[in-house]
Amino acid sequence: MTVDIKLRALLEISKDNDDVNIHEWAIEVTTAFRYAEKNIRTLSYMIPAAINATIVQEKIIKQAIFSVTGGIEEPDSENSSRNIMNAIESGSGGGLGYNLEETLTGDLENSLMRFEIMATVPELFAGLQVYMSAILTTAWTSFEILTGDLWESALNHHPHILSELRGNKNRIFSQTRPKGNAAADSSGGATDKSVPLQLLQQYSYNLEASMGSILRQSQSFDRLEGIRAAYSMAFSDDSNEIDGILARKNIDAINGVRNLLVHQGGRIDSRYLKSVSRIEGTPSGQIGAQLLLDGQTVADMVNDLITAGYDLIQAVDQWVQRHPDKRRTDS
Repeated sequence: MTVDIKLRALLEISKDNDDVNIHEWAIEVTTAFRYAEKNIRTLSYMIPAAINATIVQEKIIKQAIFSVTGGIEEPDSENSSRNIMNAIESGSGGGLGYNLEETLTGDLENSLMRFEIMATVPELFAGLQVYMSAILTTAWTSFEILTGDLWESALNHHPHILSELRGNKNRIFSQTRPKGNAAADSSGGATDKSVPLQLLQQYSYNLEASMGSILRQSQSFDRLEGIRAAYSMAFSDDSNEIDGILARKNIDAINGVRNLLVHQGGRIDSRYLKSVSRIEGTPSGQIGAQLLLDGQTVADMVNDLITAGYDLIQAVDQWVQRHPDKRRTDS
């Protein structure tokens, strides 16, 4: 099997977006997404870091043995073994010429290159596919959580207009369809706005700052269709920027790949091919075959999700600033 799996591209997964400027109401949501981004990057570095740890450890042990015994064979005496352990401990701090932390993080590209070479082994190739699937599905879950948390916080902070859910729930979805094939249902938001007594009690009968938390329970942020519907209904006016972000074709592509990986184990079916047929660059294949990922595809998709997440935070924050709630004086 000769496949260019492009693992080194995983090192291109985005760094922190420290230039995101938002107001106080959105700080908690933004911070949580930043931590999620770091976790995704940590996951993508896990395999090369583990390889480097093994290589560095082996080098330190061999050099410690040589510094104590003058050879490469491990000694039998307890005293020599103790001296070797002392040398290893000092070596990990730089005494043997190795800075462990620097080596682990500084040679990731070479480690991934070794894996690319070894990917000709079928079992290893299959394992790397699972590894890349985990990175992509983790990124998608983080994006889903962000959209729900951001929507909830926006409605809690700005219940006027947003909590009315008066927008056409299919507005954003229709922008992703070819002309003449948009959703037929143009009705406004159809959602249950009644509040159970238990929720009233939970929020001490003060709903003004809790409308997002209450209404979130009737939305479906674990599906792309539900995300688009929730934002279409809440942001019923002056929403072009928000709509444009959530209608991006690359989000549809990532959603299609994620669903295939999670629900079909990556086995290509007609539904997947139909869902991504209009989106250039999406991984494809024959029905019944296993979807093959590579590092570049995964890195590009994860970066697209992270970018969309931060863009959405800023777009929602800007909407809130353009439509101040007269009953509030905070930012």
